[in-house]
Amino acid sequence: MGHIRKQMISLYLSSRCNMACKYCVLATQRNVIQKDDLTIDFEFAKKGISDFFRDYSGRAIRYYGAGEPTIEFDLMRRITEYARSISTSKVTFELQTNGFFNEEYSKWIRDNIDFVWISCDGMPDIQDKYRPTINGKSSSKIVANNITFFSNNNIENIGCRATLPLEMIDRQIELIDYFISLGVKYICVERAFSSINQDLFSAEHQSSVYFAEKYYEAYEYANRLGVFYGHLNMANFDEKVRFNCRACFPYPHLTTDGYVSCCDIAPFGKREYIEHTQLELIYGKWKPNEMIIEYDEAAIHRIRSRSVETLRETACKECNIINYCAGGCLGQALMETGLILSKAAWNCSVTKHLYTKMKIDEGLYPVLHS
Repeated sequence: MGHIRKQMISLYLSSRCNMACKYCVLATQRNVIQKDDLTIDFEFAKKGISDFFRDYSGRAIRYYGAGEPTIEFDLMRRITEYARSISTSKVTFELQTNGFFNEEYSKWIRDNIDFVWISCDGMPDIQDKYRPTINGKSSSKIVANNITFFSNNNIENIGCRATLPLEMIDRQIELIDYFISLGVKYICVERAFSSINQDLFSAEHQSSVYFAEKYYEAYEYANRLGVFYGHLNMANFDEKVRFNCRACFPYPHLTTDGYVSCCDIAPFGKREYIEHTQLELIYGKWKPNEMIIEYDEAAIHRIRSRSVETLRETACKECNIINYCAGGCLGQALMETGLILSKAAWNCSVTKHLYTKMKIDEGLYPVLHS
């Protein structure tokens, strides 16, 4: 299934975090976010959900954030209850979390969340190196215990998302074995963005072909073991698409500072946070005095223009696989080029290489991440 099928509203509950991941753009700079912009407004969340239920057929909510969503645990419970109360059909919930929380949270998540993605970089040595707590302590044991808790409680919809710094490109088989030992059947990986910390991963330090080959080797290994091993650059090989992902549609992402974004790479809407966001991807603003969300139709049109049809005439001329890529990740392309109608060259190379090796149009992918 193509990534555009992940039709849900994303709520960024918090911009605070209990961890300090080495590749996080906000890891050492959270103090620049004003206090009033650290937590999503409950009324904004309610209005965003009601608008979404009004305008879209989907009944799915995703909890995410520039920080850790479970920090606002009580708020997450209130929003969950509200969404259920206004819907005449089942609402499904997804949580993307760092997995660093206590047993009380684990039990509620088990009973209320339909799919849990835990961001974990794998083996304890790697997890503790790149994902320490905000106090610089180990996180691996608590995170592994929570992953095992969900797996042991018959929750099939548990996945792990690992970020790959340079040293992990050659350890992906080991990564898969580790997650399998915790009972995980869905794994997605992404390289550490070179634009954030080039010591962790830089396109100049790793050939795209080498990365694609090592990923494909790991994908085949996982497949033989009955485990799904996904990556952003193969997310649309299952079927022809017009848009790369839900960001290009766009499906709403509500930010903690009161804006509607289309993509996780734009977690803020205020200009003072320009170092941490992409304002081209903002298309709505919360008006608390009027209790409405003001949508920018011109911005929506600009974002939706990034389709196969327009890319075929611009950044992706004469590309023979555009229907199985649709230009790749909008956010990464925008960060690299500053243009919505563009492509990220390194990602493009990876996608083209994987296309020559992987099965196409066979509906093989059981889950979607991000």
